[in-house]
Amino acid sequence: MPPLEPERNNPHAHSGNWLPCGVVARTLAVLLGCLAVSPAPAAAQDDSARPPNVIFILADDLGWSDTSVYGSTFYRTPGIERLARRGMTFSDAYAANPLCSPTRASILTGQYPARLRFTTPAGHLPQVVLDPVVPERGPPHRKAVTPQTRTRLPLEYHTLAEAMQAAGFATGFFGKWHLGREPYMPKRQGFDVNLGGGPYPGPPSYFRRTAFTRCPTVRRANTSPTA
Repeated sequence: MPPLEPERNNPHAHSGNWLPCGVVARTLAVLLGCLAVSPAPAAAQDDSARPPNVIFILADDLGWSDTSVYGSTFYRTPGIERLARRGMTFSDAYAANPLCSPTRASILTGQYPARLRFTTPAGHLPQVVLDPVVPERGPPHRKAVTPQTRTRLPLEYHTLAEAMQAAGFATGFFGKWHLGREPYMPKRQGFDVNLGGGPYPGPPSYFRRTAFTRCPTVRRANTSPTA
C-alpha cells in the first residue's frame, strides 16, 4: 500500500521525514491500538509479487456505524475512507468480548477469552495472575461466584504477530496494549517495534504528551522507488 497523501490546509500537518513525539502521541490517543505489518525488504522484488501491507486498527467503544465508510453522516473519517478505497472492507464481524484486554488477547491468539481465562480488563494491574482460579465463595452481595482472570497474556501463546514474522513480515505495534507489564510487552509477543504500548489501560492523551516518557522521534520509512 502506498503512503497516504498529506492532508492539505491542516495546521497540524508535519512536512518532511520526521514525526515529532507530540504528533505521535496524538495519533496514538485517537487510534488506541494498531498492529501494522509489512513485507520485509527484498532486493529487486517485483511489486506485483510482494505480499500486501496489513494494518489492523482496533478502537475501543467504536460503534459499527461510527465511521463514514459504514454510513455515518455525523462523524467524518476521510482517512479511513481512503484506506477502505485502497484496501478491503467487511460487512459482518464481531468482537469476542465487550472489554479491552480480553478482546486484544483473543485477536492476537485466535482463542476465545474464556479459553484464555483472560476475561476482564486487568492487563494493567500490578499483580501477576497466570493461573486464575474459581473461588469457593463469592461476596455476600453477589448471587454468583466470579472466576479470577489472568492479568497477563502468557508468552507461550503463538500470536498473530509471531505468525506474520514467520511469514517474512516486519511487525509493529502502536497504541494501547493492556495485556501486561514487562516481560509481557509487545516486543516479547512478536512485534519488532513497539511505540506507545504499555501496561496502562490507554495511551496518554494529546494534552498529556509528557506522559510518554520514552517516546522516541520516529523516522518514516523511505518510500522512494527502489532501483
